[in-house]
Amino acid sequence: MKKDKGAKNFKNSFKTRAFKVGGYSSAITLVAILIVFVINIIMDQIPTRFTKFDTSDIELYTISEQTKEIVGSLKDEVTIYHVAQSGSEDVTITELLNRYSDLSNKITVVAKDPVLYPNFLSKYSDAAPSNNSIVVESAKRSQIIVNDKIYQYVYDYSGNRIASAFNGEKHLTSAIDYVTTDILPVVYALTGHGETTLSESLLSSISLENLELKELSLISAKAIPDDASCILLAAPTVDITSAECDGIISYLESGGSMMLITSFTDIATPNLDTVMENYGVKKVPGLIFEGDERYSMGGYPHYLLPRINEHEITAPLVDGGFRVLLPLAHGIKTIDAYRSSLEITGLLGTSPSAYSKVAGYNMVTLEKEKDDIDGPFNVGVLVTEKVRGETTKVVWIPSSGLVADEGNVLVGGANFDLFLNCLGFMCERESSISIRSKNLLVNYLSMSAADGRMWTIIFVIITPLVVLGAGVVVLIRRKKH
Repeated sequence: MKKDKGAKNFKNSFKTRAFKVGGYSSAITLVAILIVFVINIIMDQIPTRFTKFDTSDIELYTISEQTKEIVGSLKDEVTIYHVAQSGSEDVTITELLNRYSDLSNKITVVAKDPVLYPNFLSKYSDAAPSNNSIVVESAKRSQIIVNDKIYQYVYDYSGNRIASAFNGEKHLTSAIDYVTTDILPVVYALTGHGETTLSESLLSSISLENLELKELSLISAKAIPDDASCILLAAPTVDITSAECDGIISYLESGGSMMLITSFTDIATPNLDTVMENYGVKKVPGLIFEGDERYSMGGYPHYLLPRINEHEITAPLVDGGFRVLLPLAHGIKTIDAYRSSLEITGLLGTSPSAYSKVAGYNMVTLEKEKDDIDGPFNVGVLVTEKVRGETTKVVWIPSSGLVADEGNVLVGGANFDLFLNCLGFMCERESSISIRSKNLLVNYLSMSAADGRMWTIIFVIITPLVVLGAGVVVLIRRKKH
């Protein structure tokens, strides 16, 4: 009897209100868990760009248009190996790789733990890269991106090594382009004329554009090599020879390309002048001073912040609102008569208030004198010409400051961007890879003299007067009460 009674009580317990409420709660909880589980499965299949948003101040995870263009047009299969020990993966790198994978079904991201696969890296490098390095591979070739390139490091006052910039996108997009491109253009830098030495940072940027830079002496070489996509003459301090003049013109007339960088000099360069006049342009005598403070650095009217005209080369700078800095520049003008097949485009220009000091370094005043030449001037030109099915391209920037680290830093990297865009245009690179690093420490702000004066007036004069006026008003009101 006791057993029957116990069994009956047990059965009745399932009919109680408490059990029903508890049952409903359990069922609802179970359904909720299943819904969350299903949602998580679905969300995992949705590209990262739709489920994770970049809210960082420096847009750490935001993919540039250059990357979207290059990755979005991939035709080759690319595998990206994230080489990191399990549990020590860099979350920033992991997130970046996920976003690349979302951009194209041609990209596969694979995690490789060097502890589990100790021989994996042997076919790519003799030296094992550090943890959180990346290997990018296609059927054509491969490239390793070591962690010290992904992050740029500096030392603080205490001697601690800290990350100052994140270069992940810059190096990763460059590597993808490198392993998939069919042609790697060669740029020959002419030597023997006291040319400016390009800095390590600029050489690294050229390499990231997947441009091969070689030196060439036309004094010893018979001609410019057939594999030259472009020649570079970087701020020579003496003139080229007449034989070099003929060689360069012959190369250009066969559809070659040249980037010329000069600066104001008192030294005559008749042979180089002959090359440029053959392409419809010549230098303006003297050193340019800018009369409009909006187009020069504060207190330095000979440090130009020129107008940037719309063109394929300059579009990224215009779209980003950047300025370039050209110190100690001379002007460029077209000659009176040139052949109709030449197309001359101004890339950079001064304001109409600019003037050229004909006396140059022998000037006795910075003010405009009657013999000085009135502006405006071109301080950056592109000349193109169709030649037997080929297109000759010549870019001329009249300031060696374009390739100087110091000036480049003052304008947040825009000088190097312009330089690389010019080379890319002449080498017929479909997409520039001049992607900016993500600065983890500080951003530089460049402004014209006029802008500097305006903000000085606002913060030094107007703001204190407003605060003082408000204080007087409050004081008067209190006295009345």
